[in-house]
Amino acid sequence: MAKSKPITRVEKVAAVKEFIRSAMIPPYAHTKRVRDLTWTEARDIVFGLAGVRFHLDDSVADMFTATRDANGDIVVTPPKQPAANSAAKAGMFHIRPDVICGLQILYIDKFDKNHDIQKTVRRGHIGMLDPRFLVLLTWICERLHDRYGATKLFHLGFLGDEKHNPNDAHNWGRSFDFAGVGGMGNMYDVTVLKHWGKQPVTMPVDFGPMDPKTKTRKFQKDHQYKQWPEGFKETAYRLETPPADRFIPYVPFTDEFTDGPTWNPEVQRILAMQAFRDVYEIAATEGKDTDNKNDPPTTIGKDSRYVIHPDHHSTSLRTSHIDHIHLQVGPTVHVGFWQS
Repeated sequence: MAKSKPITRVEKVAAVKEFIRSAMIPPYAHTKRVRDLTWTEARDIVFGLAGVRFHLDDSVADMFTATRDANGDIVVTPPKQPAANSAAKAGMFHIRPDVICGLQILYIDKFDKNHDIQKTVRRGHIGMLDPRFLVLLTWICERLHDRYGATKLFHLGFLGDEKHNPNDAHNWGRSFDFAGVGGMGNMYDVTVLKHWGKQPVTMPVDFGPMDPKTKTRKFQKDHQYKQWPEGFKETAYRLETPPADRFIPYVPFTDEFTDGPTWNPEVQRILAMQAFRDVYEIAATEGKDTDNKNDPPTTIGKDSRYVIHPDHHSTSLRTSHIDHIHLQVGPTVHVGFWQS
Protein backbone atom coordinates (compact mmCIF):
# COMPACT_ATOMS: atom_id res chain seq x y z
CA MET A 1 0.00 0.00 0.00
CA ALA A 2 1.38 3.39 -0.97
CA LYS A 3 2.29 5.69 1.87
CA SER A 4 -0.10 8.62 2.17
CA LYS A 5 1.20 12.01 1.17
CA PRO A 6 2.16 14.25 4.14
CA ILE A 7 -0.31 17.00 4.96
CA THR A 8 1.17 20.46 4.55
CA ARG A 9 0.41 23.37 6.84
CA VAL A 10 -1.45 25.16 4.05
CA GLU A 11 -3.63 22.11 3.41
CA LYS A 12 -4.45 21.69 7.08
CA VAL A 13 -5.39 25.34 7.56
CA ALA A 14 -7.60 25.19 4.47
CA ALA A 15 -9.32 22.01 5.69
CA VAL A 16 -9.93 23.48 9.15
CA LYS A 17 -11.38 26.66 7.64
CA GLU A 18 -13.74 24.59 5.52
CA PHE A 19 -14.78 22.61 8.61
CA ILE A 20 -15.52 25.81 10.53
CA ARG A 21 -17.25 27.39 7.54
CA SER A 22 -19.79 24.59 7.52
CA ALA A 23 -20.36 24.70 11.30
CA MET A 24 -23.78 25.76 12.57
CA ILE A 25 -24.61 27.62 15.77
CA PRO A 26 -26.08 24.98 18.13
CA PRO A 27 -29.65 25.62 19.39
CA TYR A 28 -28.51 25.69 23.04
CA ALA A 29 -26.41 28.79 22.28
CA HIS A 30 -29.50 30.89 22.91
CA THR A 31 -31.04 28.87 25.73
CA LYS A 32 -28.10 27.96 27.96
CA ARG A 33 -26.16 30.48 30.03
CA VAL A 34 -22.50 30.80 29.15
CA ARG A 35 -21.44 29.94 32.69
CA ASP A 36 -23.21 26.59 32.36
CA LEU A 37 -21.63 25.62 29.03
CA THR A 38 -19.02 22.91 28.90
CA TRP A 39 -15.83 23.75 27.05
CA THR A 40 -16.96 21.50 24.20
CA GLU A 41 -20.37 23.18 23.94
CA ALA A 42 -18.72 26.60 23.88
CA ARG A 43 -16.24 25.37 21.27
CA ASP A 44 -19.10 24.41 18.97
CA ILE A 45 -20.76 27.80 19.46
CA VAL A 46 -17.45 29.50 18.64
CA PHE A 47 -17.16 27.50 15.42
CA GLY A 48 -20.74 28.47 14.51
CA LEU A 49 -20.07 32.16 15.19
CA ALA A 50 -16.70 32.23 13.41
CA GLY A 51 -16.81 33.94 10.05
CA VAL A 52 -20.07 35.67 10.99
CA ARG A 53 -19.39 37.49 14.26
CA PHE A 54 -15.57 37.29 14.23
CA HIS A 55 -12.70 35.51 12.51
CA LEU A 56 -10.51 32.91 14.19
CA ASP A 57 -6.76 33.18 13.73
CA ASP A 58 -5.10 30.47 11.62
CA SER A 59 -3.56 29.14 14.83
CA VAL A 60 -6.89 27.38 15.43
CA ALA A 61 -5.59 24.73 13.01
CA ASP A 62 -2.99 23.73 15.60
CA MET A 63 -5.81 22.52 17.83
CA PHE A 64 -7.14 20.09 15.20
CA THR A 65 -5.79 16.73 14.12
CA ALA A 66 -5.71 15.96 10.41
CA THR A 67 -5.48 12.71 8.43
CA ARG A 68 -5.96 11.59 4.84
CA ASP A 69 -8.74 9.16 4.05
CA ALA A 70 -8.60 6.37 1.47
CA ASN A 71 -9.42 8.85 -1.27
CA GLY A 72 -6.60 11.14 -0.29
CA ASP A 73 -8.93 13.80 1.12
CA ILE A 74 -8.01 15.57 4.34
CA VAL A 75 -10.22 14.85 7.35
CA VAL A 76 -9.89 17.13 10.37
CA THR A 77 -11.03 16.40 13.90
CA PRO A 78 -11.83 19.27 16.31
CA PRO A 79 -10.01 19.55 19.65
CA LYS A 80 -11.29 17.88 22.78
CA GLN A 81 -11.80 19.56 26.13
CA PRO A 82 -8.41 19.94 27.86
CA ALA A 83 -7.73 17.81 30.91
CA ALA A 84 -8.13 19.41 34.32
CA ASN A 85 -4.36 19.52 34.83
CA SER A 86 -3.66 21.15 31.45
CA ALA A 87 -1.49 24.25 31.18
CA ALA A 88 -3.02 27.72 31.00
CA LYS A 89 -2.60 27.94 27.21
CA ALA A 90 -4.57 24.78 26.53
CA GLY A 91 -7.92 25.13 24.81
CA MET A 92 -7.52 28.82 24.06
CA PHE A 93 -8.73 30.54 20.91
CA HIS A 94 -7.29 33.56 19.11
CA ILE A 95 -9.21 35.95 16.88
CA ARG A 96 -7.78 38.05 14.06
CA PRO A 97 -8.53 40.86 13.33
CA ASP A 98 -9.60 42.18 16.72
CA VAL A 99 -13.16 42.89 15.63
CA ILE A 100 -16.31 41.25 17.06
CA CYS A 101 -19.80 41.93 15.68
CA GLY A 102 -18.40 44.94 13.85
CA LEU A 103 -16.88 46.44 17.01
CA GLN A 104 -13.20 47.35 16.84
CA ILE A 105 -11.58 46.32 20.12
CA LEU A 106 -9.35 49.14 21.41
CA TYR A 107 -7.11 49.38 24.46
CA ILE A 108 -7.20 52.75 26.23
CA ASP A 109 -3.56 53.64 26.76
CA LYS A 110 -4.09 57.08 28.25
CA PHE A 111 -6.76 59.49 29.49
CA ASP A 112 -6.27 63.26 29.52
CA LYS A 113 -6.81 65.56 32.49
CA ASN A 114 -10.50 65.89 31.62
CA HIS A 115 -10.86 62.08 31.66
CA ASP A 116 -11.34 61.92 27.92
CA ILE A 117 -9.56 59.27 25.87
CA GLN A 118 -6.20 60.63 24.75
CA LYS A 119 -4.66 57.53 23.21
CA THR A 120 -5.90 54.11 22.16
CA VAL A 121 -3.98 51.10 20.89
CA ARG A 122 -5.19 48.54 18.38
CA ARG A 123 -3.52 45.16 18.94
CA GLY A 124 -4.63 43.60 15.66
CA HIS A 125 -5.65 40.36 17.34
CA ILE A 126 -6.86 39.00 20.67
CA GLY A 127 -5.31 35.83 21.94
CA MET A 128 -5.72 33.39 24.80
CA LEU A 129 -9.52 33.33 25.04
CA ASP A 130 -11.37 30.49 26.69
CA PRO A 131 -14.22 29.62 24.28
CA ARG A 132 -16.78 30.24 27.00
CA PHE A 133 -15.48 33.74 27.50
CA LEU A 134 -15.34 34.36 23.76
CA VAL A 135 -19.05 33.51 23.60
CA LEU A 136 -19.77 35.89 26.49
CA LEU A 137 -17.77 38.65 24.80
CA THR A 138 -19.66 38.08 21.55
CA TRP A 139 -23.04 38.43 23.27
CA ILE A 140 -21.87 41.73 24.77
CA CYS A 141 -20.64 43.09 21.44
CA GLU A 142 -23.81 41.93 19.71
CA ARG A 143 -25.98 43.80 22.22
CA LEU A 144 -23.92 46.99 21.95
CA HIS A 145 -23.96 46.87 18.17
CA ASP A 146 -27.68 46.19 17.85
CA ARG A 147 -28.94 48.64 20.48
CA TYR A 148 -26.44 51.49 20.29
CA GLY A 149 -24.92 51.34 16.83
CA ALA A 150 -21.59 50.61 18.51
CA THR A 151 -18.48 50.34 16.36
CA LYS A 152 -15.85 50.45 19.11
CA LEU A 153 -15.36 48.61 22.38
CA PHE A 154 -12.78 50.02 24.79
CA HIS A 155 -10.94 47.95 27.37
CA LEU A 156 -8.14 48.16 29.93
CA GLY A 157 -6.85 44.63 29.53
CA PHE A 158 -7.64 41.02 28.76
CA LEU A 159 -4.67 39.00 29.98
CA GLY A 160 -3.36 39.41 33.50
CA ASP A 161 0.00 40.73 34.58
CA GLU A 162 2.40 40.42 37.49
CA LYS A 163 -0.21 42.04 39.74
CA HIS A 164 -2.63 39.16 39.16
CA ASN A 165 -2.45 35.68 40.62
CA PRO A 166 -1.11 33.27 37.91
CA ASN A 167 -4.37 31.33 38.31
CA ASP A 168 -6.53 34.44 38.08
CA ALA A 169 -9.36 34.41 35.54
CA HIS A 170 -7.50 37.03 33.50
CA ASN A 171 -4.56 34.69 33.01
CA TRP A 172 -6.87 31.85 32.00
CA GLY A 173 -8.62 33.79 29.25
CA ARG A 174 -11.91 34.10 31.13
CA SER A 175 -12.04 37.80 31.96
CA PHE A 176 -11.46 41.33 30.74
CA ASP A 177 -11.85 44.92 31.91
CA PHE A 178 -14.56 46.72 29.94
CA ALA A 179 -13.84 50.46 29.73
CA GLY A 180 -16.41 51.94 27.35
CA VAL A 181 -18.08 51.99 23.97
CA GLY A 182 -18.18 54.25 20.94
CA GLY A 183 -20.34 54.32 17.86
CA MET A 184 -22.41 55.84 15.10
CA GLY A 185 -19.26 56.73 13.24
CA ASN A 186 -17.45 58.93 15.71
CA MET A 187 -20.56 60.60 17.10
CA TYR A 188 -20.06 59.32 20.62
CA ASP A 189 -17.53 57.74 22.95
CA VAL A 190 -18.64 56.97 26.49
CA THR A 191 -16.22 55.57 29.04
CA VAL A 192 -16.69 54.06 32.46
CA LEU A 193 -14.19 56.57 33.85
CA LYS A 194 -15.71 59.84 32.61
CA HIS A 195 -19.37 58.92 32.23
CA TRP A 196 -19.69 56.76 35.34
CA GLY A 197 -16.80 56.74 37.78
CA LYS A 198 -16.32 60.50 37.76
CA GLN A 199 -20.03 61.33 37.94
CA PRO A 200 -21.48 62.44 41.30
CA VAL A 201 -23.37 60.09 43.59
CA THR A 202 -26.62 60.79 45.43
CA MET A 203 -26.77 59.42 48.96
CA PRO A 204 -29.77 57.09 49.48
CA VAL A 205 -29.51 57.38 53.29
CA ASP A 206 -27.78 59.47 55.93
CA PHE A 207 -24.31 58.17 56.73
CA GLY A 208 -21.18 58.99 58.69
CA PRO A 209 -20.37 60.58 62.04
CA MET A 210 -22.98 62.74 63.72
CA ASP A 211 -22.30 66.46 64.12
CA PRO A 212 -23.01 67.17 67.81
CA LYS A 213 -24.20 70.70 67.04
CA THR A 214 -26.45 70.15 64.04
CA LYS A 215 -27.38 66.57 64.92
CA THR A 216 -26.91 65.60 61.28
CA ARG A 217 -24.73 62.99 59.63
CA LYS A 218 -21.69 64.02 57.60
CA PHE A 219 -23.25 62.56 54.45
CA GLN A 220 -26.94 63.34 54.09
CA LYS A 221 -29.71 61.61 52.17
CA ASP A 222 -30.49 63.08 48.74
CA HIS A 223 -27.32 65.20 48.78
CA GLN A 224 -24.73 64.76 46.06
CA TYR A 225 -21.04 63.98 46.54
CA LYS A 226 -18.09 63.26 44.29
CA GLN A 227 -17.86 59.63 45.42
CA TRP A 228 -19.35 57.17 47.87
CA PRO A 229 -18.04 57.68 51.42
CA GLU A 230 -15.32 55.40 52.74
CA GLY A 231 -16.91 52.27 54.19
CA PHE A 232 -20.37 52.92 52.75
CA LYS A 233 -21.95 49.68 51.48
CA GLU A 234 -25.52 50.62 50.51
CA THR A 235 -24.44 51.75 47.06
CA ALA A 236 -26.72 52.13 44.03
CA TYR A 237 -26.25 52.71 40.31
CA ARG A 238 -25.41 56.42 40.35
CA LEU A 239 -26.36 57.02 36.70
CA GLU A 240 -30.00 56.22 37.41
CA THR A 241 -30.19 59.24 39.70
CA PRO A 242 -29.22 62.24 37.57
CA PRO A 243 -27.77 65.40 39.12
CA ALA A 244 -30.56 67.72 40.20
CA ASP A 245 -29.57 70.49 37.78
CA ARG A 246 -29.50 68.32 34.66
CA PHE A 247 -32.16 68.43 31.98
CA ILE A 248 -33.59 65.06 30.97
CA PRO A 249 -34.68 64.99 27.29
CA TYR A 250 -38.24 63.83 26.71
CA VAL A 251 -36.96 61.35 24.12
CA PRO A 252 -33.42 60.04 24.70
CA PHE A 253 -30.93 60.89 21.93
CA THR A 254 -33.45 63.16 20.15
CA ASP A 255 -34.04 66.89 20.12
CA GLU A 256 -37.83 67.22 20.18
CA PHE A 257 -37.67 70.41 18.08
CA THR A 258 -35.38 69.19 15.28
CA ASP A 259 -35.68 65.41 15.57
CA GLY A 260 -31.91 65.34 15.38
CA PRO A 261 -29.32 64.09 17.87
CA THR A 262 -28.38 66.58 20.57
CA TRP A 263 -25.40 64.70 22.08
CA ASN A 264 -25.31 67.00 25.05
CA PRO A 265 -23.86 65.74 28.35
CA GLU A 266 -27.27 64.56 29.56
CA VAL A 267 -27.90 62.49 26.44
CA GLN A 268 -24.46 60.97 26.85
CA ARG A 269 -25.33 60.14 30.46
CA ILE A 270 -28.49 58.34 29.37
CA LEU A 271 -26.66 56.42 26.66
CA ALA A 272 -23.90 55.49 29.10
CA MET A 273 -26.43 54.49 31.78
CA GLN A 274 -28.23 52.14 29.44
CA ALA A 275 -25.18 50.69 27.69
CA PHE A 276 -23.23 50.04 30.89
CA ARG A 277 -26.31 48.47 32.50
CA ASP A 278 -26.68 46.17 29.49
CA VAL A 279 -23.04 45.07 29.77
CA TYR A 280 -23.52 44.45 33.49
CA GLU A 281 -26.72 42.45 33.00
CA ILE A 282 -25.09 40.17 30.43
CA ALA A 283 -22.08 39.67 32.70
CA ALA A 284 -24.24 38.92 35.75
CA THR A 285 -26.61 36.63 33.86
CA GLU A 286 -24.27 34.78 31.52
CA GLY A 287 -21.00 35.04 33.41
CA LYS A 288 -20.22 35.08 37.09
CA ASP A 289 -21.45 37.24 39.95
CA THR A 290 -22.26 34.93 42.86
CA ASP A 291 -20.93 31.60 44.12
CA ASN A 292 -24.35 29.98 43.83
CA LYS A 293 -25.17 29.45 40.15
CA ASN A 294 -28.88 29.22 41.03
CA ASP A 295 -28.96 32.77 42.40
CA PRO A 296 -30.85 35.29 40.25
CA PRO A 297 -28.65 37.85 38.45
CA THR A 298 -27.59 40.75 40.65
CA THR A 299 -28.17 44.40 39.81
CA ILE A 300 -25.64 47.23 39.90
CA GLY A 301 -24.90 48.37 43.44
CA LYS A 302 -24.77 46.86 46.89
CA ASP A 303 -25.51 43.30 45.73
CA SER A 304 -22.72 43.13 43.14
CA ARG A 305 -19.96 40.64 43.85
CA TYR A 306 -17.73 39.39 41.02
CA VAL A 307 -18.84 41.96 38.47
CA ILE A 308 -16.82 44.90 39.82
CA HIS A 309 -17.45 48.56 38.93
CA PRO A 310 -17.48 52.14 40.32
CA ASP A 311 -20.61 51.50 42.43
CA HIS A 312 -19.50 48.21 44.03
CA HIS A 313 -20.29 47.87 47.73
CA SER A 314 -16.62 47.35 48.61
CA THR A 315 -14.71 50.63 49.03
CA SER A 316 -11.39 49.17 47.90
CA LEU A 317 -12.89 47.40 44.88
CA ARG A 318 -14.92 50.35 43.62
CA THR A 319 -11.88 52.61 44.04
CA SER A 320 -9.67 50.33 41.96
CA HIS A 321 -12.41 49.89 39.36
CA ILE A 322 -13.39 53.51 38.88
CA ASP A 323 -12.48 53.27 35.19
CA HIS A 324 -13.75 49.84 34.18
CA ILE A 325 -16.13 46.95 34.76
CA HIS A 326 -14.38 43.70 35.58
CA LEU A 327 -16.38 40.75 34.29
CA GLN A 328 -15.63 37.06 34.03
CA VAL A 329 -16.95 33.57 33.45
CA GLY A 330 -15.97 30.81 35.83
CA PRO A 331 -14.16 31.15 39.17
CA THR A 332 -11.85 34.05 39.98
CA VAL A 333 -8.96 31.80 40.95
CA HIS A 334 -8.66 28.20 39.87
CA VAL A 335 -5.67 25.86 39.89
CA GLY A 336 -5.68 23.90 36.67
CA PHE A 337 -8.03 24.02 33.71
CA TRP A 338 -11.57 24.99 34.72
CA GLN A 339 -14.24 22.49 33.81
CA SER A 340 -17.89 23.56 34.10
